[in-house]
Amino acid sequence: MKDSTWIGRELRPNDRGALGRIVEGAPRPASLFVKAAHARGEDFPGWWFGAWRDGQTLEAVMAVENHQGVIYAANDEAARGLGQELYASQKRMGPTIQSHRHQLLAESKTMGIIWPIVKDIPGRKLLFDKESELLEGHADDTAAPSSRVTCDTAQRSDERVVHDFVAELRIEQLGIDPRKTGRDTHAQR
Repeated sequence: MKDSTWIGRELRPNDRGALGRIVEGAPRPASLFVKAAHARGEDFPGWWFGAWRDGQTLEAVMAVENHQGVIYAANDEAARGLGQELYASQKRMGPTIQSHRHQLLAESKTMGIIWPIVKDIPGRKLLFDKESELLEGHADDTAAPSSRVTCDTAQRSDERVVHDFVAELRIEQLGIDPRKTGRDTHAQR
């Protein structure tokens, strides 16, 4: 199999269909933050960067807002392609860019591929807070992974949020929304 060529660029309005396909078809935990940005639609105040396999298929995206980029890559090769294209585009901009400090957030597996590629972009300070792994659970006796994150047992006042998260998990796993198919049973559990 020949190596793929990756083209990275800012997404344009006519790329919305490709963006929708990759984000909506992505597994929820890996694309949680990108899905949230996409759900804002036209109200999303940032911009999108994407990596296209052989210039044809969008396989990795980054939603950028206020110098923070959240990343989703459909596979390891796409993550590598996005990292290489991100490095090349940032290096081309040189020190003239307005901000020299950026934060990247992605699933740890994806970031493990991208980070070694982008961490030393000339003229930039990239931050990757490994201690802020929001997609990972810990036992009750472990410390919070970051001072910005607190972990605690859900209380009665959190019941509605817990119900919604469980329902979203069932939609992801089974394709069925228990709030619609068995509302009373779902609420009792």
